[in-house]
Amino acid sequence: MERTIIYRTQRTVTDVRTKGGMKAHICVYGEIARVKGKGFWIFKLPDRYIRRTWLMEYVKTVRGTYVPIKCYLKRLSFESAKRVMKVENIMEEELKAKCHEYKKKSGKAE
Repeated sequence: MERTIIYRTQRTVTDVRTKGGMKAHICVYGEIARVKGKGFWIFKLPDRYIRRTWLMEYVKTVRGTYVPIKCYLKRLSFESAKRVMKVENIMEEELKAKCHEYKKKSGKAE
C-alpha cells in the first residue's frame, strides 16, 4: 500500500522538568497520511486517512548540542506530564478535525 503524508504539524512544550529536576524540551509531532486502497480481487478498497502523534525529547549533550530521543512520560514530573498530555490531546483533536475535512473533500465523510 502506498502511503502519502498530507499534513504534518509540530508543537513545542518548553520548561518541562524531569523527576530529577532537570530541564527538558518536548516536541509533540502529528501527521495525517493517506493510504491508497489496494485492489482485492475485482473490488478496489477505498483510500484511508490515518492520523498519529508522537513525542520527542531534546536532551542537552556534553558538547552543548541538543539530541532528540524518544520521550517517556514516566521520566517527567506529574505537572510536566500533565502539560504534555494536554498539548497532545489538543493536537489529536485538531488532527481529527483536519482528517474529517480531508475526507469531506474526497467525498468519503460519514
